[in-house]
Amino acid sequence: MNIAEVAKRSALPASTLRHYEEKRLVASIGRRGLCGLSRNRSPGMPHLPPLAASGRLRGHSRTEEEALVRVRLMPPDPRLAGLVQGYMAVEDLAGDFAHRVVRTCPEPMAVLSVNLGQGALDRFGRVHPRAALLGVQTAACQWIPQGETYFVAAFLTIPGLVSLFPATGDQTADALVALDQLVGVKSARFLHAAIPDSFDTALIKKQMDDWLLRKLDNCSLALIEHVSALFSSLVDSRNIAATCAAAGMNTRALQRLFERHVGVCPRTVLNLQRLRSSVSDVQSRGDDRNAGLEDFADQAHQVRTWRRFLADTPSAYRRSGVSKPARLLTAQGRMGSDRPVFWL
Repeated sequence: MNIAEVAKRSALPASTLRHYEEKRLVASIGRRGLCGLSRNRSPGMPHLPPLAASGRLRGHSRTEEEALVRVRLMPPDPRLAGLVQGYMAVEDLAGDFAHRVVRTCPEPMAVLSVNLGQGALDRFGRVHPRAALLGVQTAACQWIPQGETYFVAAFLTIPGLVSLFPATGDQTADALVALDQLVGVKSARFLHAAIPDSFDTALIKKQMDDWLLRKLDNCSLALIEHVSALFSSLVDSRNIAATCAAAGMNTRALQRLFERHVGVCPRTVLNLQRLRSSVSDVQSRGDDRNAGLEDFADQAHQVRTWRRFLADTPSAYRRSGVSKPARLLTAQGRMGSDRPVFWL
């Protein structure tokens, strides 16, 4: 049968099948048809599970299939510096994570993602939209990949969230929002139309850069500078009163600004900043019982923070082991001065 028939029977687009062939996950058994471009594939192939089985068709072992899981970090366009910390592309063509619960860590950031694979389910069973914004999270989230996973995500800093998606804190905090619901169908359509159907990570990242730069052109420069200075002061001083004094504003004004644009209060942002550093340190240092203590008054303070945001403790997390997605991301090294944890 030719590629069109295989695509119809396997419920996968032809572009995906061609990508699998490039990755040597499937193979044609001959070429026939108009101009010699119609690939022939074994009639039995569509009856097999489309991802894990496709690896075994080519003789891949399970270990080799797992090696097909890729995590790649990329810097943003320089004009987005300070607003976008970086990009992450995740490719799991063999479905190694399929139907397994993966958890993401609450962090002081938002995530703009474009999904070309099978959308993961959230804890309520809702499918991840093609393009969506995950706002600042105050609890660990659970996701269940459904098979083929392929997405590119932009990590937005707090100034980036406030500048590029202003006044959306009440919609995005602790929520995953489809992009068209957040910015309108017309604006979202520009990004949807620009994203290719092929798994071209560099091109997808460029199109996301371009879309964010168009949004940046419509942003208030004064707002960007004001929020960037506030956030920098808050992180450096770790003191809300000192931040307000430096900015010449009262505590209530700072609280209202964060609630409107971020959806959480400044103190929560500081706690999430501490948590990020602590989880990252625990992931890197393994069995060291002193890992992740640096930003806390003592171990009891660390444990309280972990329990509040993760419903877990550092010692219990170490015993359960760092997840494979987290290990893959850690192996990529740091992204800027403070690498996102993202996965637990």
